[in-house]
Amino acid sequence: MLATGAVLAALTPVVSGPATPAMGATYRHVDAAHDVEGMPAFFGPYHHVVRNRQNDVVRLRVAHGTTRIRIGVTLRSSSMKGLRRRDISLSLKTHGDMYEGTIHETHKGTDFILGEKKTHAQRTCASFRAGRHGRVLWLSFNRACLHRPRWIRAGVSVSSSTGSRFFADNALSDNWRDRVPNIYTPKIRSSK
Repeated sequence: MLATGAVLAALTPVVSGPATPAMGATYRHVDAAHDVEGMPAFFGPYHHVVRNRQNDVVRLRVAHGTTRIRIGVTLRSSSMKGLRRRDISLSLKTHGDMYEGTIHETHKGTDFILGEKKTHAQRTCASFRAGRHGRVLWLSFNRACLHRPRWIRAGVSVSSSTGSRFFADNALSDNWRDRVPNIYTPKIRSSK
């Protein structure tokens, strides 16, 4: 009986583990808590805001599958209380181009904007889906939006505004002064 229980316990993570993109790769990062920076009304010096939970990224997951790219950002709190908006800023490098995107989350819903960095041309990405599941803010879009790249590197940051204050956290840096997503994941390859 004990041996059967041990075998079942050993197999459980394999059977019930998180799904990964078919034939693709996933990058996971654990970001330090309490590394948010803030400033008053978009002007003035930045300062460390240890207590801010609504922008504090603790985990990042970027999955590059055969058909879709999925990004999940886990915050200490996904509450929108007191916020006018919250943005997830993306900087995406591929073998052929660079893209910048933003997920705008407001009390009315979520929008996604994606553009080519060199030409500033906006990309139509009608296949996107975005939302919130618990403390995870997520985005999923078709690889065709980035011309089906062989690999991607992603930079991710989360920012918000209360109207009188601005807050930000870089999802890939434990340094609270790194607000822009100019730190990138390693190459995440798709099998196609």
